Formats: sequence, C-alpha cells, structure tokens
Amino acid sequence: MTSIGDDVSDTAFITGYYRSLNEALSQDPWSKLWMTEKAKELGDAFVNEVSPHDPVNIQLRSRFFLEALRRYSKKHEQFGFINLGAGFTTYPYHDFMINQAISFEYDQESVVSLKKTTADKYQQRGLLPQNNHIHYVGLNFDIDSYQKKIDDSLKLLSGSQRPVFVLMEGFFYYLQKETSESLWSLLVSRLPKASRVGVVYLKPEVEKSSAFKRAQKFLIDHCGFNGMQLLYHEKEYFLKGRLTEIDSASHVEAESRYLGENNFNNDNTFNEEMLIVEI
Repeated sequence: MTSIGDDVSDTAFITGYYRSLNEALSQDPWSKLWMTEKAKELGDAFVNEVSPHDPVNIQLRSRFFLEALRRYSKKHEQFGFINLGAGFTTYPYHDFMINQAISFEYDQESVVSLKKTTADKYQQRGLLPQNNHIHYVGLNFDIDSYQKKIDDSLKLLSGSQRPVFVLMEGFFYYLQKETSESLWSLLVSRLPKASRVGVVYLKPEVEKSSAFKRAQKFLIDHCGFNGMQLLYHEKEYFLKGRLTEIDSASHVEAESRYLGENNFNNDNTFNEEMLIVEI
C-alpha cells in the first residue's frame, strides 16, 4: 500500500514487514532492512482487525511476481524493469536482476528518497547487494504528470532494444479512475513487443466479502484513505487489444499453488487478483 493518505511512509513499510515474517515463502531476505515500529504496529492491527491471513497473502504476492520475473529473465538476456508504486520492495537486488535488468522505481517522492538513501547505506555496509542500475522516480500519479517520465524511462531502454516488465503491485486499484484509464492506455500503446505487465486488481465481487469490508473500514480509520473509492476490474479489462494472458492467481489460488493448502476464501482474506499479460 504505497499511495494511501498523507502518512505514506508508515503504510509503505507494512508490506515489507509482512514479507519479512516468512522469507522462505516471500523469497525476500532484505525487507527487514526497512523496518519501523509503526509498521509493525499498523501491520499487526490489520491482522487483528481485518484478516489474520494478510501477511501470508503478501508473501504469496511477492513470490508470484518474483517467479514471474525469473521466468522473464530466462526468455530475455537483458530487459527493463519498471515498478510503479514500488514502495520498499526489493526485486532489483536478486542476482538475476542485477545481471540482466535496468530498473526504474516509481513512488511518492518521500518514499523513493528514503529508499535510495537507505539502500545506499546498506549497500556500503554490505547488507544489500550492490546494484548500480536502479533509477528512482518520485511522483504522485494522481497529481503529477507521469507520461513524460515513463516515456523517458522507456527511451533509456529503447537504444538497447530491451523488452520491459512493468509491475503494478498493490497500486492500481488505489488510483483515481481517470488516472488508471490513462496509465493503462499509455502502457499498452508505448511498451515494446514482448513486454509484460504484472498487475494486482480487485474483482467487483470482492465488495461482498466480509474481510474486504473490514479492510475498507481499516483504511478509513487508520490510513486516512477512503476505502470506498477503490477501483474494481474484471480480468477482461486487461486483455483488450494486443494483450495476452501469461499467468494469473488470486490469493486463494496462490495458497494452493505455493503452500498446497486451502484455508483462504473471500470472506476470511483480502483476496486480490494477480495477473501477468504480454504485449
């Protein structure tokens, strides 16, 4: 959750806190480097008030997209990685990303500034792998002009003919409708052939979920965000035109895929949908 309310930093840390609770599942050994007591407090409150399964959901989400990036790296020797609403995710520090990808991390200025400063410090201390191919872009998608910045990122990649993997993880459904429509159209029209987009979205039916209703209340009570303004999409929205589905899973389905368990359902978990499409 990287675009909620005014206190962006506290909420941006929560998903990292959840990933750090089971590094074997999330395959994220570095999230703990961006830890705060406020994140733990807010993250634990979400578990208690909304869903006890949310930490596992976030770990599954991290695993899903990391594996998607690994598969992509096996198809393309060099590629670009654009992470929109990157928060404190750590995908660029995996060996295959360091060796094969030029990364662009987009988020609010306060988030990317803190992330870059902290990452530089941890790399100097040897706690974080060295990656000199990360570009940080600070902006608020609902307020600032992002089209030129995305075009500039793509131009930096176009000379090498790199395909691009764009990730929008826990980000797209927080945007205003006009912004989401414009952003999706821009990506579909600008990305080179063989590029992929990974997106997390909410189905309209999730509104009936009791866990989701608790999540909406939590966003209002604790995060200063109107949880009633979230966007909903059907999968077909992301498959228009020249787009092809590569992989998909809800949290419920990902639990079965990665853990071989079936404890989650729409009423006891905040059930996001994860999708990979290719251009």
